[in-house]
Amino acid sequence: KICANSLLIIHNCVNMAADHAENKQKAAKFGHNERHTPFLTSLLAGGLAGTSVDVALFPIDTLKTRLQSPHGFLAAGGFSGVYRGILAAAAGSAPGAALFFGTYETMKPVIGKWQDKYGGVSSSPALSHMIAASIGEAAACLVRVPTEVLKSKMQTNAAGTSTLASTFRLVLSEKD
Repeated sequence: KICANSLLIIHNCVNMAADHAENKQKAAKFGHNERHTPFLTSLLAGGLAGTSVDVALFPIDTLKTRLQSPHGFLAAGGFSGVYRGILAAAAGSAPGAALFFGTYETMKPVIGKWQDKYGGVSSSPALSHMIAASIGEAAACLVRVPTEVLKSKMQTNAAGTSTLASTFRLVLSEKD
């Protein structure tokens, strides 16, 4: 996805700028001689990257959501109010992305050590990155999924979604 790639690029740029000098002196080595990013740096870089991408692409996401609405594009709001629901997106974006990158960076050395201990075919840096990313994504979904529900309801102008608080109450009252 374009959004995921943009998120990774922004995260890596912020991450490199934030800890270049620090990691030069005290780089923590693990598994396959890769540099380990400090947890706080991952949280901050991930949160900033996630929020930047989500806010920049929000109008496009709103139009896509409205095109997919069962009520039709125009009934869902058409081209008006394309920033409706941005507060819900921003509120979940930073914690979701921070949780992903924090978990991802934390799990890479753990999985690298596990691979070194057990060796064999599973001793691949690519595999350790894929496993760490999968665990990070599962953790981030704990934040992302609820905020996506709120955001999509607000983007499609569903009844009772004039504010974030009213949308939250509406979602909590739904039975399905």
